[in-house]
Amino acid sequence: DRSLTKLYDSKDSHYAIKYPASWEYDASDKGTVIFSGRPGSPSYYSTINIQTILTKKTGGEYATVKQFIADIRKQASAQSKGVKFLENGPITLPQTNGDKMSGEYLIFSYQYHGMAFKQWQIVVLRNDAQVFYAWAYTAPLEQYDVDLSIAKKMLESWSVY
Repeated sequence: DRSLTKLYDSKDSHYAIKYPASWEYDASDKGTVIFSGRPGSPSYYSTINIQTILTKKTGGEYATVKQFIADIRKQASAQSKGVKFLENGPITLPQTNGDKMSGEYLIFSYQYHGMAFKQWQIVVLRNDAQVFYAWAYTAPLEQYDVDLSIAKKMLESWSVY
């Protein structure tokens, strides 16, 4: 079943997101949750990772989405072999309450432990400007398009409050 029947609600980070019953999540790191397919499933190495990061004005490192994205590019190039930046640009995410969150996205591929991966990274600024959300869909290259529809549905269901 490809539909999103479960709800993850992070009261600390002020958002909720739906995910498939065949996936699970790990929220053991504060401010971070990682969704993925169950162990043994083809989607096990496909992940949706959401991080809540303080902005500069609330004690964080980055003042703008552009600074954050630039750092992601720098880290990707430093940590992985064969990084290829494929696509990037502005993104607007409509919210269930009628608001919109704005930010930027970046799609890149890279090698990790000899495997090819592809990542769709989105960084948006929460409307109160206190935190950034870094939302990423990452999967092995051959699984990326298979689970992309799940990632898109999850992104559409993501509601910041």
